[in-house]
Amino acid sequence: MNLKIAIVCIVMLGLSACQGSLSEEQRKKIKDEMDAGKIQRVTEAELINGGFSFGRSLTQVIEKSDKYYVNRKILDSIERKYDIRIFKLQENDSTLFEIERKILEAYLSGSTEVTLDDNIQITDTDSILYTKPILRTQPDGSLEFLYAIGIKAPKRTIVLTLENQD
Repeated sequence: MNLKIAIVCIVMLGLSACQGSLSEEQRKKIKDEMDAGKIQRVTEAELINGGFSFGRSLTQVIEKSDKYYVNRKILDSIERKYDIRIFKLQENDSTLFEIERKILEAYLSGSTEVTLDDNIQITDTDSILYTKPILRTQPDGSLEFLYAIGIKAPKRTIVLTLENQD
C-alpha cells in the first residue's frame, strides 16, 4: 500500500512539474490515497460488530433473489465484488476446516432445542467467518436445519466497511 502511495505521489509530482500545479481533484485524490494508507486501531468488538453488519447485509441482498444460496452465478459475482468466499457448511463435507466443523456441529446439536442464530468467528490473524443457518419450515410448523451458509472475509474488508460508515 505504501509503495502504491509513493508511486501515486511521484506521478503527481511529475505531472505538477510539467503543468505547474495540481488541480483540486488531483489534490483530493492524493489526500484520499494517503488517508487510506494510515494505520488505524480497530478493537475486536468493533471488528465483530462490523462482521455481523457486513454478513447480515450481504445475506439480505442474496436472499432477495436466491433464498437457498444455490445460484452460483449470483454468489460468484458477490465474491468477486467484495473479495470474500461464500460456501455451505453441511454434513459429510470433508473440505471443512476444524472451526467450520465445530460451528456446523453446534447448529446440528441445537437445531431441535434452541433458536438458531447467525454467528461470527475470528478464524485466524487476517479473516473472519460469518455463518447463518438456513432453515425450512415443516408442515407441522417446526423448523428443519438444512445447512449453514458461511461468508469468509478478510479483516481488511470489514475494516473498510467500518470506515465507510463514518
